[in-house]
Amino acid sequence: MIYFFVAACLSAVCVYVCFGRKFFAIFQQCSYRCGEFIGALRKECKEDTEYLSTYSLTFFVYSLVFSPLFALDDVLFSTVFFLGSFAFALGVFLKICPVKKVRITARFARMSFVSVLLCALVVIGFCCFGYLVVGYDIPLCLVLSAAITLVALLLPFFICAGCFVCLPYDKFMFKKSVKKCRRKLEGFPRLIRIGITGSYGKTSVKNILEKMLSAKYRVAVTPLSYNTPLGICKAAEKVDVETEIFIAEMGARKPGDIKELCDIVRPDVGIITGICGQHLETFLSVENVKSTKNELIEALPLDGYAFFSADSAGSRELFEKCGVTKCLAGASGGEVFVESTEEREDGTHIAMNIGGKVYSFSTELRGRANAGNICLAAAVALKFGVSPERIVVAAERLKPSPHRLEVIRANGVVIIDDSYNANVESVKAAAEVLGCFGGKKFVVTPGVVEGGASAEKINADVGKILAHAADEIIAVGQNSAAISAGVEKRAAVVEVNNIEEAKIILNAKLKNGDAVLFLNDIPDRYGA
Repeated sequence: MIYFFVAACLSAVCVYVCFGRKFFAIFQQCSYRCGEFIGALRKECKEDTEYLSTYSLTFFVYSLVFSPLFALDDVLFSTVFFLGSFAFALGVFLKICPVKKVRITARFARMSFVSVLLCALVVIGFCCFGYLVVGYDIPLCLVLSAAITLVALLLPFFICAGCFVCLPYDKFMFKKSVKKCRRKLEGFPRLIRIGITGSYGKTSVKNILEKMLSAKYRVAVTPLSYNTPLGICKAAEKVDVETEIFIAEMGARKPGDIKELCDIVRPDVGIITGICGQHLETFLSVENVKSTKNELIEALPLDGYAFFSADSAGSRELFEKCGVTKCLAGASGGEVFVESTEEREDGTHIAMNIGGKVYSFSTELRGRANAGNICLAAAVALKFGVSPERIVVAAERLKPSPHRLEVIRANGVVIIDDSYNANVESVKAAAEVLGCFGGKKFVVTPGVVEGGASAEKINADVGKILAHAADEIIAVGQNSAAISAGVEKRAAVVEVNNIEEAKIILNAKLKNGDAVLFLNDIPDRYGA
């Protein structure tokens, strides 16, 4: 009997780890929000959920077939039982693969441990039930098999349960981290705190601004795209007595998120980049997006300073309503603006007007949108006393951020990696960059996700924009029909279900001298 219990425990671990790999990654990408996680399983990951159910029930049938062995030899049955569960779990492990791997954080480790513990308690509970109620061997082994099948079927709910049990402790630790961060920042009264938000362009403007301000100041910034409360708290650990400026990128998925971040940072300066219909599944309307981004401006002190992108209608609208000292800048106008841009294969040539004088330079950053980002960052740097000459030198040394219009040359093919994210405005910029290369031009994209009720119209616009630059568009996933409708036969379109199908098509068609644009994450969040 003991052999079977050991085999059952090992089988439960195999099933939980192998079946759970993808689902843990999805849960983390949903920011540990159970409602959003369940929604993803019902929509984008519906195929994975169905696959999980099929494998789980197949495993139970397998256990039924070999259950007579238990009465003959429990060691033999235990071996067959474990090998079978291992084989099934391995099959799921190889088939269901996350695009984005799990980040092992303290919170994730806690949630996973509690989730595994809950699963173990369920298996033990089934064992006790079988032993006390049934009382003889063969039904007991079936009950145990059913328990492990239940673990696999209800795995997403065990993950949510683990998170729910940890929630009080997580909230306590969150409040403790926020309080510690706020106290630390308040301990440096001369520290200048800059907040950056917008639907797009936040990370790019932050990175550009860091390089420009570093010509004169000691600067600390939030790394990568760390734009959540805990991300900002983590970044604030780098602030010390020598730090003169702290730049915090601020992201939002719902109204109130920016206010929460401002309560931590308490910014002196606010920067609004582009605003569009991003995350409409949670914001519901562009008006909600604008009001949420404006929470940064509302949080500024009376002697604060606000900067707005001139290249976004939403940002210009907030500029007009702003009641503190303000500045407008961008490619299309303002205090710092672009006289002209020229896309070349080796980069973008920009003529930028700073204070009435034109400065010409080349940068590896691509597209007119990035030229606007440079103008916005330059306006901020100028406000803090960085000379135009130093600003231009910093701009010439800029490198593209990973997966943001990053140009890579491999095997005679130009690859434009703009896979980090996408919105209608960034699609225009990516199409412009694609158009400056020779050869046949391909685009691989799932379109714009999280478009809510406007998703069909938004992705039709994406197809229309791309059709003017691309020879062939490979539309991936649920938005492919809308993208295809927008193209209206101005370019060739192929609709595919997943990235693997897209790769097969590309490998067959790409030739030396061609260019391919990967627009938005493929598939956008969770994988096929």
